[in-house]
Amino acid sequence: MNFLLKMNEKRIGLTSIGLDGEDLDALSFLPKPKIFVKAGTIVATAKETLSKCQANYRILEETSLSSALGPIVLIEITTEGNCLIGGPSSVQEMKWLLDKMRTYGLLQVLIDGAFFRMSLSAVSDACIYVVGANAHIQMEHVVRHFQAMMMLYHLEKTNLDLEKENNIVLIEEDGKMAQLPMRSLLDDEMLWSKLTPKTKSIWIPGVITPTFVREWLHIRKKRNLELIIQDATHVVLPSDLLERFMRQHCSIQVLKDIPIVAICYNPTSPKGYAFDDEEFRHALEAHTTLPLFNIKKEDRHE
Repeated sequence: MNFLLKMNEKRIGLTSIGLDGEDLDALSFLPKPKIFVKAGTIVATAKETLSKCQANYRILEETSLSSALGPIVLIEITTEGNCLIGGPSSVQEMKWLLDKMRTYGLLQVLIDGAFFRMSLSAVSDACIYVVGANAHIQMEHVVRHFQAMMMLYHLEKTNLDLEKENNIVLIEEDGKMAQLPMRSLLDDEMLWSKLTPKTKSIWIPGVITPTFVREWLHIRKKRNLELIIQDATHVVLPSDLLERFMRQHCSIQVLKDIPIVAICYNPTSPKGYAFDDEEFRHALEAHTTLPLFNIKKEDRHE
């Protein structure tokens, strides 16, 4: 995030999915870099985080959104410095907050994301994907997962109108649709029992589960059964299963695509090891045509 903030010369807004800028990561307990904000930046954060803000600011307004750290407030940074940021954690709240921040004439709002809350990337106009050595000590493992994620975020968009279909739908070869009395995959046995020889594809409006994917892959060995899903954020799978899932990418479509505009990579892990920068960059380039930024060197490779 600091890399993006330093590059950006526009008057921008900043918020976060959860908490960012704290001393230690909540999951790994490893040190985290502070979020450094420039004067003029509009920040949306929980009120209780302001006591940790080292930058000078003025409060613009207190919103109706609440969080575990108090109400979400909008502040304008008057003197640059480090800032602790705690934003909303739901998609609807983030949508509302982004609309509110745009009323201040901002040209751009940056959202600091989180791996376990990828669904909130669906509210953005575009995403920057971050990959780093910290994910795994073996570079090959990191690169394989990156390849699968790039395939996931570049799935073909369906031409079917399924926006208002909140339930799972079976679609036949002639286009006929049969809506099932279920919205999620909690009872996927019912779904499989409803398949017919004419079923061409399945519309899944909710999250794609590992159990469902394993059964779908098994069925794919016997017949061509396609999938249509909401978007890439509705797929949260273990790395090995995601790689197997993406080998069938030609049979998976999305209702909404989420554009990725750049890749930021970090060859150094805070756990004490590092990948060779050139080798890592070239390995990533083999799976994307997007611009790559080494956030440590602040250098761009295209």
